[in-house]
Amino acid sequence: MAKTRNELNQDRSRLDSSFDLSTRLLSTDEVARLLVVPVTTLYTWRYKGTGPKAYRVGKHLRYRLADVIAWLETMDGS
Repeated sequence: MAKTRNELNQDRSRLDSSFDLSTRLLSTDEVARLLVVPVTTLYTWRYKGTGPKAYRVGKHLRYRLADVIAWLETMDGS
């Protein structure tokens, strides 16, 4: 059965929100590009416990943009 226009609009809204950076989990590569640091630096920071909070999703690390921003705001510029 074909979807109604309203159902298609709801599907589009859900899809659009899934690509919103404020809610989407970022990959290690994306965070490294955002912070302009090598990926190995993120791994080192995680090992030392000094970097932004990361989440293990299967075998991958993922970061919430809000956590990365909060971590940046705690940096004193040194």
